[in-house]
Amino acid sequence: MEKKAPKPSYNSAYGYGNSSTGSNSRYATAPPGLSPWYASSAGNNVQQPEAQATLQRKYSRIGDDYRTVTQVTEALAQAGLESSNLIVGIDFTKRKNSYNRRCLHDIGRTPNPYEQAISIIGRTLSDFDEDNLIPCFGFGDASTHDKDVFSFYPEDRPCTGFEEALERYRQIVPALRLSGPTSFAPIIETAIGIVDSTGGQYHVLLIIADGQVTRNVDTQSGQLSQQEWDTINAIVKASQFPLSIVLVGVGDGPWDMMHKFDDNIPARSFDNFQFVNFTEIMSKSIAADRKEAEFALSALMEIPTQYKATLDLQLLGYSRQYCHLTTFFDSSSVSVVAKDYLQEFLCLHQQRLLLHGLLALTNRLVFIHGLVSLANKQVGFSNQTVSNSDSMQLQGGLTVIHQKVQKAHLYVSFRVYTVFPQFHTQI
Repeated sequence: MEKKAPKPSYNSAYGYGNSSTGSNSRYATAPPGLSPWYASSAGNNVQQPEAQATLQRKYSRIGDDYRTVTQVTEALAQAGLESSNLIVGIDFTKRKNSYNRRCLHDIGRTPNPYEQAISIIGRTLSDFDEDNLIPCFGFGDASTHDKDVFSFYPEDRPCTGFEEALERYRQIVPALRLSGPTSFAPIIETAIGIVDSTGGQYHVLLIIADGQVTRNVDTQSGQLSQQEWDTINAIVKASQFPLSIVLVGVGDGPWDMMHKFDDNIPARSFDNFQFVNFTEIMSKSIAADRKEAEFALSALMEIPTQYKATLDLQLLGYSRQYCHLTTFFDSSSVSVVAKDYLQEFLCLHQQRLLLHGLLALTNRLVFIHGLVSLANKQVGFSNQTVSNSDSMQLQGGLTVIHQKVQKAHLYVSFRVYTVFPQFHTQI
């Protein structure tokens, strides 16, 4: 199957805020007082959304079942995976981490950790990449912070193979200003958009970062920072698409939050997130080729089962139009901004109720206009305030608006009752 180019772009197509404006309209504010999923070690006092009990967790906590890269490769093939459709996201936030007293992004004679990770994963997945196109993005620099991403090439042009990805990385690093804070939500949202634009083909998102999601000092114990909240909900949303997320940690960490992300995020359709500590593996006193093999295995060992989960859940080959609704005006679109799975449903439900009201209103206007026209003809006014031609134009305009509202109402209702069957009976 021919793979489509990853268009449209992150900013223009999906209507999200630009980093230059400082806005972050993609995400709503975290509900006050809601305890996060890790608030209680015993798990007895954690407050969850009411609909969480109805969500399927059939594919949570996928086991680490493979011991060699060969087994992973064979399992990928046996699962029917034909293309890895790799997407790469590079973290350019500024941290104190270093290797050999050098910046983690330092370009020198020997490959830095980012270059090593791209090379190893790229070589391992190259046999599964049909078109050899790899969309590459950066985030966390002074132009994007925690609100956006930038493409390695203009107009989101993908790199041709991991070799070009490495070459382009070396070209852009010297001109970048490292910044922050860190959020993985923008790169995950970008990957979701790419998956949707290709008609629901399976993809692997490789994120290489030198630290975990930013947790501000003023964030209270047992609560989430905005960046943590955004990232968690992006991961949950991604589980509704055929997308696996592999986060590679370079540098000293800490990585405790990433381990929680790996195993304990609830409300996902399947376990779509894998964390790998690159530094820990590459620091072992073993041969270099064995280190590379162990790293590749750790990064990809859950891909076969995750791919099978997307097949069982019928996520492949299905475009959701990424929650964008074309309303009754052709030039206008409404972006459904969802904080989580339940809130996305509630947004759609509100849209459906609004459109239902508009449908009734336009239907009534068409009926009233018909009565007025009929009365004019029967009475035979010689001095009509509205000419027959104007009346016909008004009638036609009302009919068109009514048809478009009806179409939008049918679309929203269809999405609510097919994509969210576990919720609609509760309201």
